[in-house]
Amino acid sequence: MTRAKRSRDNGLKNVEEIQPEQVTTRTKDSDNLSAVEKAMKSMSKKLTQRIKEDHGGVVRDTDDIDGIQFLFNPESFTQTVENIFNYSFLVKDGKGAIFVRDQMEASQEGKPPGLRVGPRHNDSVNLQKHTQSVCSFTMSDWRKLCEAHNLEQGDLPTRKTKIRKTSQLSQPSSQQPY
Repeated sequence: MTRAKRSRDNGLKNVEEIQPEQVTTRTKDSDNLSAVEKAMKSMSKKLTQRIKEDHGGVVRDTDDIDGIQFLFNPESFTQTVENIFNYSFLVKDGKGAIFVRDQMEASQEGKPPGLRVGPRHNDSVNLQKHTQSVCSFTMSDWRKLCEAHNLEQGDLPTRKTKIRKTSQLSQPSSQQPY
C-alpha cells in the first residue's frame, strides 16, 4: 500500500518568508548570569583567594588545596552536591582541576595527600585532555567524609534558601500569571 503525499495549503498562498536584516547578540553582564555562572564566578574567586592564602600570595597552575575543605558544606549535603556540580564546570572550562593525590605521590612531591582542587588555566602548557567520571556519592559518604576531616565549616559559605510553607503552596495566587 502506498500513500500519496498531500500538500497542505492552510490558506497561505503567496506568502513571502521574511528574514531579519541584522541579528543582534546580547552580551551577558553580571545581572544576567545564570545561577551556575554566578556560582562558578564566586567559586573561582574563592579558589584564587584560598590558593593565595595557602601559597604565599601567588597562584600557580601547580598549586592545590584540600578539596573536601573547599567543596564540602558540613551543614548541607545538598549544597555539597551543588558545589561539586558547579565546580565541574570550572574543570570543563579548563579553569579548575580536581584529583586525588595518593600517599606515595604525596611523599614524593612533599605535598598533602587526598582529594585536591586547584586552578588550571586555558593557556597552561600542561593542560591535559578533559575526561569525565561518574561516581556514587551518598549522604552517608558525605557524613563520613565530613567526620573524617573534622570539617566544621567549608570554604564556600552556606547559601540561605527560601522555604515556602505548605499552606502557601495550596492557596491560589491572587495575581494573574500574565
